[in-house]
Amino acid sequence: MKSPLYYFKNSLSTKLSLWIVLFTAVVLVSALGYMFSVSRQAIRQEAVNHATEILENTTLRAAQRSSSEGVISRKVPCLRLYPGIVKTIF
Repeated sequence: MKSPLYYFKNSLSTKLSLWIVLFTAVVLVSALGYMFSVSRQAIRQEAVNHATEILENTTLRAAQRSSSEGVISRKVPCLRLYPGIVKTIF
């Protein structure tokens, strides 16, 4: 009985088939990796945009509820870090 290694060494069609399968597998894995990284980046950007929009809406709502700049900065601690936000709202 001949070993399977014998067929790999002597058969051109087996070698060619193996190379085609390996090349296709490498291309497929590369394409899936690229699509994964692009979709992950797009999802992350969408999440950041959504969070920023919610924060802006909350800030605007807080600014509308109170009439003085001091009340806003005491109630919303993040506005103490960015005092220019309050001035741009009013």
